[in-house]
Amino acid sequence: MIRLMTVVSLALTVLNPLNFSIVEEYDVDPDFARAVAVVESGWEHDSRLARNHNNIFGLVGKSFKSKNDCIDYFGQLMNGRLYKGKTIDEIAKIYCPHNPKGWSDKVKSLMDKFKSEKKVTTLEKLRRECGLLEVLN
Repeated sequence: MIRLMTVVSLALTVLNPLNFSIVEEYDVDPDFARAVAVVESGWEHDSRLARNHNNIFGLVGKSFKSKNDCIDYFGQLMNGRLYKGKTIDEIAKIYCPHNPKGWSDKVKSLMDKFKSEKKVTTLEKLRRECGLLEVLN
């Protein structure tokens, strides 16, 4: 099951190459940015705002030339005085005031999922490099 989820995640990345590592420039965790984008615009980032305005973070009144421009803006926003240094629960109270607990729980859960996917992918890579991974037919 985990292997299938990793393959699906990799396929989505290839088909939809969003660069969440952009936010590292602003000291923001890329897994946090990716999780917020999924919560706000869905797994394929195809909400109405995302489709019509390249706005994958549900930012009211914002439109972007590309989704990666939106990711860059999100990094800047999270590094600004309103959000910088705050926990996910504190960010949720500002970012999603109508349901901060639900929003923060979803974001945290997704971040955990992304981190465990990375561990599995790294482990598989090590096994492959050492010749320990069986070839699947």
